[in-house]
Amino acid sequence: TGRLPSGWIVKDLHSLYLHLPMSFGWIGALIFLLLLFWILFKLFFIWRKLIKEKNDPMENFVLSLIFMWIGFMINEYKINAMREPNYFLIIWILMGFSFAFIHTYEKKSIDKKV
Repeated sequence: TGRLPSGWIVKDLHSLYLHLPMSFGWIGALIFLLLLFWILFKLFFIWRKLIKEKNDPMENFVLSLIFMWIGFMINEYKINAMREPNYFLIIWILMGFSFAFIHTYEKKSIDKKV
């Protein structure tokens, strides 16, 4: 529990899924969760493509990203990443890293076809 300079009292809700609507509103919480699921599904489909290409070294990397995001989403039921701004910053950095990888892989796939 802490007090913001504005006088509001902030409580740790021990779950990201309970805390998101309080911090971002219902629409912001939905958008954040959709971003997480979009990353997970895109990585899954990239991993499926990489399995078909034999001995691609990126296959294990993509699989580790998938497990990292699944583990994060399961872990957030009991521990809130927003309880400390530095933890949440790391999540945003990892989301950006995942977005960059997805974009780079898709651009590489398009360049192969042309």
